[in-house]
Amino acid sequence: MFLGDALRMYADWPSPVVIVSDGAYGVSGFPGDCPTPAGLVEWYRPHVAEWSKAATGETTLWFWNTEVGWATVHPLLLEFGWEYVGCNIWDKGIAHVSGNTNSKTLRKFPVEHRNHHWEVVMTRKKSALIIRSKWNRPYPSKADEILDRAVHDSGRNFGRIARTGLLEHFKQMARLVASGATAQ
Repeated sequence: MFLGDALRMYADWPSPVVIVSDGAYGVSGFPGDCPTPAGLVEWYRPHVAEWSKAATGETTLWFWNTEVGWATVHPLLLEFGWEYVGCNIWDKGIAHVSGNTNSKTLRKFPVEHRNHHWEVVMTRKKSALIIRSKWNRPYPSKADEILDRAVHDSGRNFGRIARTGLLEHFKQMARLVASGATAQ
């Protein structure tokens, strides 16, 4: 367990298996929380950047938030390589409502009554870019570089013939003009 500003501590943490994020929610729920969901991307960006640096392919992020908070922050998570897995809803029940509802908090009732936790996993730790083959003719020789290559593929086991441009060549050859209409 660590106590303090997480942004100052991330560098010292080991690679996480699970990250649990419980706020900001964009509902002024605690000192420092955004008053509206509009500020959530800016609030989360440095955290998501640090989570993403430390995450491995085994890391799961449990992201507690409101429906609008999730919808606002989800594109940011995608930008950093996180993939949605599922949503769990915690219905706090009537006891929570009766103890936490008064004229000042009634407008927050739906947010405080139910919490959502979205599960996302790290899927991309390195560039997902593909270097396309320059080969674009049929009948390559054994030495010809006909496969696309992934920018990061230490095992050299990535290869896609379909992206070589060869199929485009055959599509061009297969076009027929009949009665003024192009058939493919």
